[in-house]
Amino acid sequence: MKTIEMDMIQTVGFAIIFLLLGRFLRSKVKFFRDFAIPSPVIGGLIFSIIHTILRVNEILAFEFDTTLQSFFMIIFFTSIGFGASP
Repeated sequence: MKTIEMDMIQTVGFAIIFLLLGRFLRSKVKFFRDFAIPSPVIGGLIFSIIHTILRVNEILAFEFDTTLQSFFMIIFFTSIGFGASP
């Protein structure tokens, strides 16, 4: 099975591509708007389905650089906490 390894910049770029794909699909599909499904969820779900199919069939796998993962998770959960404060 071939593995594609991405560095930090490529990982962010790849994520942006799927974010934009999710945003595009959300604007075109009424179901996503009616149930308020966010664009990142749509793009992430599409990527996870594609990646699962490719990996299970031993066609292709992706390895991402997770250097920024902790940083962005802290920012995300902090923003959620600030939004929930009374």
